[in-house]
Amino acid sequence: MGQIGDAGQSVLISLDGKTLRGSIPAGRTSGIHLLAAYLPHEGIVLAQVAVAAKANEMTAAPQVLRALDLRGKIVMGDAWLTQRNLSIQIVEGGAEYIWLAQDNQPTLQQEIADVFLPDEPFPGSSPIPDDFEVAHSVTKGHGRLEERTLTTSGLLQGYTDWPYLQQVFKLERRVIHLKTGQIQQEVVYGLTSLTRPEAGPTQLLTFVQDYGGIENSLHYRRDKTLHGDATRMTHPPIGRGHGALE
Repeated sequence: MGQIGDAGQSVLISLDGKTLRGSIPAGRTSGIHLLAAYLPHEGIVLAQVAVAAKANEMTAAPQVLRALDLRGKIVMGDAWLTQRNLSIQIVEGGAEYIWLAQDNQPTLQQEIADVFLPDEPFPGSSPIPDDFEVAHSVTKGHGRLEERTLTTSGLLQGYTDWPYLQQVFKLERRVIHLKTGQIQQEVVYGLTSLTRPEAGPTQLLTFVQDYGGIENSLHYRRDKTLHGDATRMTHPPIGRGHGALE
């Protein structure tokens, strides 16, 4: 398998998967699931693999990454892809990673969450100094106001065995639905191999927001424009069992 050259000028590669709902056979819970490496700014799918189920993304992702020239890129994926072996493959391939840490990595998630807990010093002692840096953004659109606050820290570097980790972050999201006044709040934790000089909190927040755009720019386009969820295929085309990489 050869490598795909310098397609696109964007730095961020979004690695994300989607199941085509129309491909799910009657009586089954899974259908064709596509894992794509995507440039969100340019709308380009660099590589894609068809996998059997979402749980298999972690085994398909190395194949996608091997097809790419990763040098100078930043790869971001959701919590399903937060894996040690992928972290090593990305960094040793000349790129950096940004991952999210959620319930499928409970120990890692808790380690990061503990960094951002309020410090409660013992009586007579001083608070332990932190290295927190914060970025904030507000966006309005589609009938809602969304506030995001991202806080970074380098305190876990050297205290965790996660490969090539430099920073961790806490992302707080608050969404106000303007028509109803309903408020939704969420806290997400993440980690990256990028150093603070390479990407401070403002830049990391931008990367996270750009990564989230894959839902509107790729998945929505497949669903509504290309009618991906309406497909009745239950198997990938003959000879293309692993999508665009064969």
